[in-house]
Amino acid sequence: VISVRKIKIQEILIVSIKTGFQLSVFSLQFIVFYVISTNLAFHRQAGLSYGKDDLASSVF
Repeated sequence: VISVRKIKIQEILIVSIKTGFQLSVFSLQFIVFYVISTNLAFHRQAGLSYGKDDLASSVF
């Protein structure tokens, strides 16, 4: 009975670690996207003389 409980606890830990890692990666991607979009909006509002090619190269 004790060994079965240990196995279940390990499975729960592994699943929680995987889901936590995926959530952190997703939140990082969201933060990066948010920063890039706000920077682009800021540059547009500031009216800086960016060509479309320069804008695209600065993003990618």
